[in-house]
Amino acid sequence: MPVAIPMIITGIGAGLQYAASQPQAKAQIAIANVNAQNANLQERQQYDLQMLNTQMESRRAEQQADLQRLQGANLEAEADQADKIAMQNASKSREEMTRFRAIQRARIAGSGVVEAGTPLDALAESAADMQLAISSGFYADSQVGREKRFEAGLAKSGASLMQAEAGLINAKGGFAKANLTAQMSQNNVERLAGMAQARNTRMQGVASLIGNVGSMASQGYQIYQNKPR
Repeated sequence: MPVAIPMIITGIGAGLQYAASQPQAKAQIAIANVNAQNANLQERQQYDLQMLNTQMESRRAEQQADLQRLQGANLEAEADQADKIAMQNASKSREEMTRFRAIQRARIAGSGVVEAGTPLDALAESAADMQLAISSGFYADSQVGREKRFEAGLAKSGASLMQAEAGLINAKGGFAKANLTAQMSQNNVERLAGMAQARNTRMQGVASLIGNVGSMASQGYQIYQNKPR
């Protein structure tokens, strides 16, 4: 009977080792799943927060772009109005000059001057001075329109820059989405690695059990062979 004690001890040890390996494998699986879930949750929360900030920044940039576009349109309208006023002033000045010259010509004709002389020279010089005054006045009046158009161009350029900034912000959101996908894939890889480790633990328990059973069979065979007949 004492001869069977080693075999019994081997069997008990094999059973205990196998019994211990199975809960250990289950614990490894649970830990792998929990770790992956927690990591994915954390990544998702960070992504959601980043996307919220991205959307707010993008909306702010687009609103600023809309505001500057509106400002540019208003400035162009003001420039058109300024040009209209300048043209009206120039036209009014030409009409006044035409009336003044007609009066001068009538006076000169009434005085009996029919050849080139001082009165005609004075009339020509007066006409030149008035044309110069009209041109100077038109340039001064149209300066307002030029300034407004320049400011409108700056506003439109600012709107384009803000729209481009909104595009860059949205692109960052796309990168964040790609990063989230990559991180969650990495978390899944680590989870699968934990599952593989659990399977390895379980297989080691099975292999140990099989080895111990084989050892017990060998010991049993030796006992049988050594049994007196």
